[in-house]
Amino acid sequence: MGRAPVRALVSPDGQVLWVTARGSYDVVALDAPNLLIECDPLLSTTAVGPAPVGMTLLAGGSGVAVANSNRWLEPDADQTLMILDANRAVAGGGASAVVAQISVGAFPRELEGDATSPSGTHYDSDSISGIDLSGLPAP
Repeated sequence: MGRAPVRALVSPDGQVLWVTARGSYDVVALDAPNLLIECDPLLSTTAVGPAPVGMTLLAGGSGVAVANSNRWLEPDADQTLMILDANRAVAGGGASAVVAQISVGAFPRELEGDATSPSGTHYDSDSISGIDLSGLPAP
C-alpha cells in the first residue's frame, strides 16, 4: 500500500476511501465498507506525480483531482494536477486511469472541486487557481 498517507476522501456512495500517498507518489483506493474487517482492503493504486497531497472528487465521484506537490525536491517550481477516472482507478489503476495532467503553481496543497472547475491553493507561489475541465475528456 502507499507510503506517507496525507489526505483521504470517501466516495459519494461510501464504497471507496481515496488516499493520497505522498511517499510513494500514488493515489490509493480502499474498500471503505470493509476497511475494518478485511485483512487487505486495497482495491488499487494509481501512480500520479511527485508527492501528491491535495485531492478532491469531481462529477459526483466519477473523477478524482490530485495535486502533486513535489515541495521538497522543487519547492519553487510549478507542479501538476492529475485528473483520474475513478472507475478506471478502482478497476486497477495504471496509466489508463489518468485522463489529464495540468500545470499549476508551486506546492499545490488544497483542492475544492465540482464537475467542471476545481480550484486550488499553491502554498509556495502564494496563488490560487481555478481549472476549467470542460475541454478535457470526462472522467
